[in-house]
Amino acid sequence: MEVVNIMNDSTLIETEVWFLPFDIIGIISTSLSIILGLLYLFIVIKYKTYSTVQMLLVCNSSVAVILLSCILLNMAIFTLQHDLQKSSENNTSFCIILGFLSFITDGLQNYSYLLTAVYQYISVVYPNKVIWRSIKTQFCLISVIWIVCIIDMVPLFVTGQITYNIDNQVCQVPLRLSVSVVYGAAIIYAIPNFGITVVYIKLTRYVQQISLRTISNNTIFHARRELRLVQRTFVLCNTLIVLGLPYMIFVL
Repeated sequence: MEVVNIMNDSTLIETEVWFLPFDIIGIISTSLSIILGLLYLFIVIKYKTYSTVQMLLVCNSSVAVILLSCILLNMAIFTLQHDLQKSSENNTSFCIILGFLSFITDGLQNYSYLLTAVYQYISVVYPNKVIWRSIKTQFCLISVIWIVCIIDMVPLFVTGQITYNIDNQVCQVPLRLSVSVVYGAAIIYAIPNFGITVVYIKLTRYVQQISLRTISNNTIFHARRELRLVQRTFVLCNTLIVLGLPYMIFVL
């Protein structure tokens, strides 16, 4: 396989030609994600497909996905430029900022799914607790999640844990067993996915219990519908993790 060796600022770079198609695929896929996300957001707002609170939660998730896609698009463009220029030293500070923002938006995406799952659980199990299902409460929770996701990733940024990976032309926390990797994985993935799993299990048991009682069909139908939505969220989050494993293996 053809390999290009470039000496730049005392750093030997090996750029294999098959990197470029992967860079282009990354740019195309993230661009499509942004377009589809904006289109979906436009449809939801224009036609008011959901109730006010549900629309707020859906918009929050959509914005998180769009922001993450925008950052991944910039990272893909950055990687392509450096692969074409055979450069390893140009504008690495911008790359580090992109890595920092990618951790934040990835966490926002996962916690937005958790917040939606919790809302669906409360609407079924505690339908009389209106305050927890109000738009004001959900807006406050969304604001808290955004603030927490930003603050939680600051330690990785200020301590210099996000570094430039010369081999893969990306900025990330080095994928090895360390406190920073465990911390980032726990905050971004483990906690929200564990929360969604707990909500899914508890809601499943609740629906099974009320199905055995003499309850109106409307109540059971509503509970099962919300359970299906939580199930889809559960499957989506775990699918994203599984799809990310090949990338981790490739980088390692």
